[in-house]
Amino acid sequence: MPPQRAGDLAKAGELQYGTIPTLEKQLAEAAGAAPGTATLFASDVHTLSSLSKEWIETVRGSGRFANHRWDSRQTVPVTTLDKLIAAHGRPDFIKIDVEGFELDVLRGLTQPVRALSFEFTPEM
Repeated sequence: MPPQRAGDLAKAGELQYGTIPTLEKQLAEAAGAAPGTATLFASDVHTLSSLSKEWIETVRGSGRFANHRWDSRQTVPVTTLDKLIAAHGRPDFIKIDVEGFELDVLRGLTQPVRALSFEFTPEM
């Protein structure tokens, strides 16, 4: 979406709903079904990095990301959405975009939230 159109939508949201506060926090941990650690498969394009080896094999095999590599691995800490809510409060909206690890992230959420969006891969 072009930035100008995104700005128009934000203004429309403010007019219709009042000011919509945005709070983004970057944490040095992944979200999953249970606390612990996991292997992050880092891609040559950072937005394709994933905790799901199955997702990588599937999208590479489909040809969609055949030209990309996931050569680097890193062990990362994992928390749950429930623990994040306990630490930071209940958000009004959660966006999950985790390249094939969506179900694991959702398994770490056992309480209702007002709105949630997640990406899915048609190959899976």
